[in-house]
Amino acid sequence: MPAPPWLIARKRNRNGPATARGPAAVTIAIMKRLLLAATLLAGTLSASGSLPFIEDNYTKAMTTAKARNVPVFVEAWAPW
Repeated sequence: MPAPPWLIARKRNRNGPATARGPAAVTIAIMKRLLLAATLLAGTLSASGSLPFIEDNYTKAMTTAKARNVPVFVEAWAPW
């Protein structure tokens, strides 16, 4: 049974229509789709755990970071 058209990687000829490149191209196309799905899933799962931001209290931020043994992220910006 041939692979469905949406699954086949295609190569465009210079003067003709797109043609399939064979079973290796199908395998690569499947791997690309699986990688995309895994990336989207990982992004969704990691977004669920939010970082605790402490605004305008450097002492509290440092104390909390030392107690949890985690690095401190400092965000700075300027309006210019």
